Amino acid sequence: MQRTYGMDMDRVLDGTVSVPQAAACAACLPLGSLCLAAEDEEAGWTREEILTLALVNSWRSEPIDPFRHKAGVSMDVDAYAEYLARPRSEVPADGGDAA
Repeated sequence: MQRTYGMDMDRVLDGTVSVPQAAACAACLPLGSLCLAAEDEEAGWTREEILTLALVNSWRSEPIDPFRHKAGVSMDVDAYAEYLARPRSEVPADGGDAA
C-alpha cells in the first residue's frame, strides 16, 4: 500500500485513513503487489510473468498451470480493521522495492 498509494497503514489505526478507504485501495492493488503476494503467492505475479508463462505454454504440449482456483476473500469492516491492527515486520530500508 505504501509503495503503490503512499498510504501508511498506521494511519488507518489512528483514524486518518478510514478502513473502507484502505479496503478500497487494497482491492485495486496492481499485479505483483507485495501486499497481495504476502496474502497469496499467486497474486504476486506481475503482468510480465503471466505473459511469459503464456508464451512458454504456447510452445509446450502439456501447459504449465501454476494457478489453483481459489475462492475470493472478503472481510467486513471489523475483520479488516483487526487484520490491519496485527503487528507487521519492519519495512526494509529500500521500502521493499528491491524485490
